[in-house]
Formats: sequence, structure tokens, C-alpha cells
Amino acid sequence: MRALRGADWLVRAFIVVILVFVVCAVFAPLIAPYQPDAQNIRMRLLPPLSAGHWLGTDQLGRDILSRIVFGARVSMKIGALAVALASFVGVTLGLLAGYFGKRADDIISWLVNVQLSVPFILLAISVVAVLGPSETNLVIVLALGSWASYARVIRSKTLSLRNREHIEAARALGSRTGRILVLHLLPNMLSAIVVLSSFEFAKTVIAEAALSFLGLAPSSPRYSSWGIMLAEGKDYLAAGWWVATVPGLTIMLLVLATNVVGDWSRDRFDPRGTRQ
Repeated sequence: MRALRGADWLVRAFIVVILVFVVCAVFAPLIAPYQPDAQNIRMRLLPPLSAGHWLGTDQLGRDILSRIVFGARVSMKIGALAVALASFVGVTLGLLAGYFGKRADDIISWLVNVQLSVPFILLAISVVAVLGPSETNLVIVLALGSWASYARVIRSKTLSLRNREHIEAARALGSRTGRILVLHLLPNMLSAIVVLSSFEFAKTVIAEAALSFLGLAPSSPRYSSWGIMLAEGKDYLAAGWWVATVPGLTIMLLVLATNVVGDWSRDRFDPRGTRQ
């Protein structure tokens, strides 16, 4: 097993950062000092390091640290669900396209090309306009925007593996197609799926923040999204730069940590597969 070298400390530091975000997402009510929607106009626009408000307050006197902590729950949950849905759809279609080839490959490849040709923002606005803004619809939109990446990678890997000796042996022994796909092909692709999911998760966090910034997220006062915080804070950059800067830096930190760890995991587990 190859151990981490060189940037050992950097990867470990970013793994800790990701774990901190996960803990915040899971235990947000226990960690946050205030409720995310608790307003106090007398305490509005307090700068960072103010008494009782480490990261300051926003234009309504809400504690920014508490909103950041609860925002981690939103971003991590939506990101994880969207990646899980996209990977399930993309991996399934990629396996079918690569294993069966011919018409199945043509149809699925055509669907991939159609999805990649549709601007993501247009797709998101269309879906939310029809179904309405909600977390479920955000997950669906984000999954629709990323499943094609899984399908292309898994199709490529399936094409390279479907005629290997162990697959031919399974066919000769009378194994059913489903058994071959799930027990013989899929295990050889788990490292590629994990690595690709790490990069897609980072992209999903940015996309969720962008959609929330554009007003495509739920409008509940308790919905503490980092994108909504950015949208609300953009009008107060002169009076309270921290209102928008803190959530922006939080998004950057989570995405950077995920990309660094994903880059390391790709080099360690799947140095060629996810580059196809």
C-alpha cells in the first residue's frame, strides 16, 4: 500500500476540514450557538469577533456562525443525495451501454450528448419553474446535471473489461447478465466511482450555492443556505463585508478540501480511469 508522501500534512488537514463540516451538518442544533433564524435588530451588522458572535451578525441581527453551521447541513445533505442519485443513474446506464453495446450504447450515448448540450442553468430554471423550489427538486436538478459524467466513465471502463477472461468465464458458467454486471464488473469500478463522486460532490456544492443565490431554493426563514446568505449579503458589502464574505469563504474551503482529497484519492486508487 502506497503511503502519503510530500503533501502529507496538507491532505490530512483537508480531511479534517471535511470531517468538521460533516460533524457540523450532523450535529448542527447542538453546535450552533443560536437558531439560524433568530433575529435581533439591535445587534445587526456586528463585525466578526464581537461578544457572543464570533463571525458577526447579518442585516437582521442573525448570528452568522449559526447560519454557517446550519448551512453545512443543507449543502452536505443536498450534495450527498444528488451525488448518490446521479451515480446510481449514471453507473447503471454506463454499465448497460458498455456491456450490451450496439443499440443500447447508441441510445444511452445519445441521451448523454443531449444532457451535455443543455445549459445547466436553463435546465434548473425549467425544472424548478415546473415543480417549484424545494430541497427534493434541487437534488433532482443537480443529479440531472451530473449523471452523464458517471455514464461516460463507466461505459469506457465496461468496454475495456467486458471481454476479460473472468467475464468470459462467468458467461461460460451460465451466470445471468445482472449477476455479471453487479458481481464481476461493478467491483472493478468502485475506485473510479468513489474518486469521481468526490469531484462531483465539490461541483454540486457550488451548483447548489449558485441556484440558491439565484432564488431557486426554498424560501423558508429556517432554510440557512450558503447561497442565500451570499445573495442577502451582496447588498451590504460596504456596511458589512463579512455578511457575504464568510459564506463565500466557507464554500471555497469545502470545495477546495474536497478537490484536494479527491485529487489525492484519484492518484492513489484510480490514476487513469477518471481522466477518460
